[in-house]
Amino acid sequence: QEITEVCGSYACGKTELVYTTAVLAPKALGGDVLILDTEATLSVTRIRQIAKSRELDPDEAISPIHLRRVPSSSDLIATLETAHKFIKEKGVRYLAIDSFVSPFRREYPGRELLCPRQQKLNYAIGLLIKLARAYDMAVLVTNQVQATPVAQYTTTRPEFLKPPIGGYVMAYGANNRIYLQETDKPNVSIATLIDSSYLPRQSRTIRITERGIEDAD
Repeated sequence: QEITEVCGSYACGKTELVYTTAVLAPKALGGDVLILDTEATLSVTRIRQIAKSRELDPDEAISPIHLRRVPSSSDLIATLETAHKFIKEKGVRYLAIDSFVSPFRREYPGRELLCPRQQKLNYAIGLLIKLARAYDMAVLVTNQVQATPVAQYTTTRPEFLKPPIGGYVMAYGANNRIYLQETDKPNVSIATLIDSSYLPRQSRTIRITERGIEDAD
């Protein structure tokens, strides 16, 4: 019944985390997986590769994973508003959205459109919370970050140097916020739990491999 936000720069492992958790969720949570793709980047081939590398049958692994493309914020909201029947029929226990804020950011650029963007984003977050609670689902959303050069002189925390998009709407909507920070090593990132309603701040080093996301510590 929780929403976990995973944010970070390009190629730091956000989508790979969606793939990996999608492969593992059916067994771990006892139900199907629904992935909503707002950027048309999700790869069934990659999901199958992760499953095979984890010694799972790719056909069986992909069977309970349902992919839907939602290119606009209106498509995303409409899908969330009408998802009840599909979730009940398929027994969905895990919902992932990659990337959640991206369509809102594309369609509402500039400060003059910030207010309507945040209002629409807040409505979408509300729909997610209701779905998670109604169907006892785990929800994961990925998010992008933006640079704030001025902050570099006052803090070393990554969430202040490059804060997640969405402001307070995302901060209050997510139960857990994980920040993926790139390192100077290829395919290696630092995953930091920057905020949680019940867990302390902590970090782990992760690696992207054929098996998806793995612990590198």
